[in-house]
Amino acid sequence: MRGFSRRTVVAAVLLAAICGLRLVAEERVVALQDASRYVGESVTVEGDVSRASMSPPSPTTFDIHIAQRWPRTTKALGVILFAVGLLIIWKAAKVTTRLKKYEFEHRTGGGVVGFETFEDSVKHDSKKGLAKQATGFGCFLILIAIFVLTLLPLM
Repeated sequence: MRGFSRRTVVAAVLLAAICGLRLVAEERVVALQDASRYVGESVTVEGDVSRASMSPPSPTTFDIHIAQRWPRTTKALGVILFAVGLLIIWKAAKVTTRLKKYEFEHRTGGGVVGFETFEDSVKHDSKKGLAKQATGFGCFLILIAIFVLTLLPLM
């Protein structure tokens, strides 16, 4: 199996970065629009204004702010996790392809892969195991990204 081309991976990562930057920019525009509503307004304060008498901000304002921000943040997180998962799988596929090529070129007539030293054999086996684990981790990240993008907004 041939891995993704370098061009495809770069395009996917750039697309993920652009989507993430766009979401951050939208978030800042919304924050500026919210802040601009209060420019030029005057506030009249009557009575004692000591620190002890000031009440903390109402939790409803904070809840509204988080509720507005949450969907954009989860989208950005999902896109970034998806891109990182794809990148990890792509790198693992490249390593696996290189290892299989080495095995093919150094296979004896009896079907045994030959190595020059025992240390080379250990390195080869550990790289093979690492590539397998990296592929699994990349799939796990993509699974989390799908969860974040689809199921989390429904909760």
